[in-house]
Amino acid sequence: MDRIFSGAACRIAVQALVIGIALSIATAKAQADSSGVYISRFTNAVEMLQLVETPDHRITGQLQAVIHTGGGNLENDSYEVSGAASGPSITLTLKLNSLLSSPVTESGTFDGAKLELTGTLSGDQPQTLIFTKSTSAEFLAVAADVREQARRARVQGAIIEAQKRREKQRQDFVSATEKLIFRIQHFEAASDALRPKLPNVERQYHAISSSMYAYYNRERGLAGNPGAGFARGQIAVAISQASLATDQIHNQVQTTQWDFENNIVPLAKQVGEMEQTCHAAHPSTPDNPIPPSAEEWNSVCLRLRKNDGGFRRAYDATAKALGNIEAVYRQEHKYQQGLVEASSRID
Repeated sequence: MDRIFSGAACRIAVQALVIGIALSIATAKAQADSSGVYISRFTNAVEMLQLVETPDHRITGQLQAVIHTGGGNLENDSYEVSGAASGPSITLTLKLNSLLSSPVTESGTFDGAKLELTGTLSGDQPQTLIFTKSTSAEFLAVAADVREQARRARVQGAIIEAQKRREKQRQDFVSATEKLIFRIQHFEAASDALRPKLPNVERQYHAISSSMYAYYNRERGLAGNPGAGFARGQIAVAISQASLATDQIHNQVQTTQWDFENNIVPLAKQVGEMEQTCHAAHPSTPDNPIPPSAEEWNSVCLRLRKNDGGFRRAYDATAKALGNIEAVYRQEHKYQQGLVEASSRID
């Protein structure tokens, strides 16, 4: 016997069928459509995943990342994305836009508003990244914050590096000034030992000149004596040797003169430059404390100024004494050369 449905029953059945089909379509669409923009935020980075899913559940897209890796260094990475979705499950392969990069596979789930992916995109060990539905505008805003974070880190890094350089300069200055103080103290002691010796050198020059003059007079007294040739020859040799003795003494003095001009004169210039640099040091105050190296700077500058007076006196006295002994040598040398020439003209 055939069943006969009433008109009301038919209408109810049709409505139920329509509602069931609509729910099935909506459910399938909600599960299958992963297309959209997703953002994953970090304290120092932001990533944007843009996906397009085809009706056969194939997925294409791209991943962009802006990462502050520390110290003001910024990375901007871009990946090509491909993959597939199956219900709430999703698998993506990401390839960095670089010739030498290798693909990375991430897999996870999608619920319409949130995408969770697990893989090694962020490191060697598997990690889960959470992407939430968002917009490109939000990504750009967060990326701007990350770039600003990197900029501030670069500025702070530059400040720290400048402080390190200044600290290094202070330390180098203190060390160099310590060595300079040792050198000027050493010179002052050497100068005090040298200057009393120079008058004795002057006396030697005069003594040699007097000896040569005596030889010359003896040679003149033997002039015209045929039997005095041997004696006169000995006198001529003595005059010549005496002149050589003067040059030998002068050579020793010249060594000291060379040392003074090539080491002590530049040392005096360096002392002046160091004292100019010392003016950059400032005393520490409760409102403006300075690091220990700056205190050392002030201390070593004070010691330099205390030693500078003795150094300048020794410098001036040595320069004057050396200049005087050189003038005596030139005078005596000229006189002695005149005796040598006069001796050679005696018949």
